[in-house]
Amino acid sequence: GTPLLGVPGRAIMSASARWLVGIAVAIAGIVVVSVVVALTLGDTETVFEPGTPEATVQTYFRAIQDGDAEAAVALFTADLQGRCSTEELRRSYQHQSDFSVRIRDTTVRGETTEIDVRIALNGGDSPFGNGYDMDQLIFLEQEDGEWRIGESPWPSYCPPAAVPVRRSIE
Repeated sequence: GTPLLGVPGRAIMSASARWLVGIAVAIAGIVVVSVVVALTLGDTETVFEPGTPEATVQTYFRAIQDGDAEAAVALFTADLQGRCSTEELRRSYQHQSDFSVRIRDTTVRGETTEIDVRIALNGGDSPFGNGYDMDQLIFLEQEDGEWRIGESPWPSYCPPAAVPVRRSIE
């Protein structure tokens, strides 16, 4: 056909066609920006303030994921360290490196704290989710000015503290 105006052999876009191209370019720009933001912010980990109970719990679970039983046990109270060796802890987590932890709630009561966590265990390579979630309360105590884990947290199992036996007087 005959061009409306301009260089022979090249048709000029109508106003509505230019408008549609503008919208398509804008949408493509929004998609690109959204993908960049999602990749940048998608799985960012919250980093807790050092010296807080949450930071202690975060450091503990990082040590478990890294296979560092010594670092994990170092976060236990002296009493719990006496009941749970690094070797016992190492045995309990040897097959537990594929997990994630989310702190759901923190309750501070003076020199003790309870932290409610959700642990998501990712089991195997199945796309159908062999994993499962579990909730656990982590109990912490102030010891020498630092927050320490006072009871055996997942995945460890440490023997409970000895409870004195009360004998009735007959």
